[in-house]
Amino acid sequence: MPLPYRSGNRIELIRGGADFFEALYALIECAAMSLHVQVYSLEPDTTGLGVIERLKAAARRGVQVYVVLDAFGSQALSEAVLQELRAEGIWVRKYSPLFRGIRFRIGQRLHHKVIVADQQLALTGGINLADKYCGVGEAAWLDYAVRIRGPLCQDLLRYCTRFWPAAWRLRMPVFSSPDRAGDASARLSRNDLRVGMQEITETYRRAVSGAAREVLLLSPYFIPGLRLRKALAAARKRGVRVTLIVPGISDVPMIQRAMEYLYDWLLGIGVEVWEWDRSILHGKVLVVDGQWVSIGSYNPNALSDYFSLELNVDIRDPHFAGQMQAELTELILPQCALLTAVKIRSRFTWMRRVVQSVSYYLLWMACRLAIPDSSLLEE
Repeated sequence: MPLPYRSGNRIELIRGGADFFEALYALIECAAMSLHVQVYSLEPDTTGLGVIERLKAAARRGVQVYVVLDAFGSQALSEAVLQELRAEGIWVRKYSPLFRGIRFRIGQRLHHKVIVADQQLALTGGINLADKYCGVGEAAWLDYAVRIRGPLCQDLLRYCTRFWPAAWRLRMPVFSSPDRAGDASARLSRNDLRVGMQEITETYRRAVSGAAREVLLLSPYFIPGLRLRKALAAARKRGVRVTLIVPGISDVPMIQRAMEYLYDWLLGIGVEVWEWDRSILHGKVLVVDGQWVSIGSYNPNALSDYFSLELNVDIRDPHFAGQMQAELTELILPQCALLTAVKIRSRFTWMRRVVQSVSYYLLWMACRLAIPDSSLLEE
């Protein structure tokens, strides 16, 4: 079961690009005792190296800095850079290394993105630390995060510390409970199939099943499982408006083709499907009835359901939900193109439809056959 909702939080929507990285740099600079950084991808480019220099500066002023990176997503980061971090007193670990001795394995992936400073301030969402997310050299990828102050930061800190051995946790600073900072109620929702945890998968299904008026989804890799598909179809039968924003251009062509395989079905049940092509779409958001939001790293597909560590924040706050809904419907949706059956028939040749079908079933088979490894953190 997901953790209980915590009241008394101040939660702010942060759009990807310059806004997010300004918020990240401010968070790093405000840290006084500890800083936890856990991301899928930290790249050795202008943006990533800029983050690394700020982490080093934090360590030099006495902040205890703990970094966990996914071994696959951050594979471009050289061992020399990691050693530089360790030389500054920063604790660094790779999650699910690709090699154990001479044995190669895929392993479970750490896909969440969370940064916590002193149990007082946190950032989490879908944004990795690289130029393409910042807007260096290309339009910033469309993505979102939330800045959190208040009691929920305590849960985020506890979540981060579980990736470190018990002996190391004893060295970490001890904090008192955070004070109330606002009026929003929120909770953490997690996926980790190794321990039988599919909280986000179930939360998505229940949220859609309980929708009374409207479901709004932003998803870059939308290949939902059967239960969520049934919930969406049932919502449409109840008269719930379902709006889905997907990428017109994708960073993963095979997943894009697999998504396209579902377009006929989505249009057939009455889902509005809109394509964003101003940049790569990477954000992951669910808004229900303008009252409730889930935002984080989770994608409705088999990779996130069975294969990755995912973290979302579920926010029960009409003010924030209204802000999120306005962002998507008033700023993003007008820049999208509405898909219709006529457009699909004109765009997709028979050969492309074959590729779509093969991509869809190959992805599902690969994810269901994969077995997460139980030894995941390098020492």
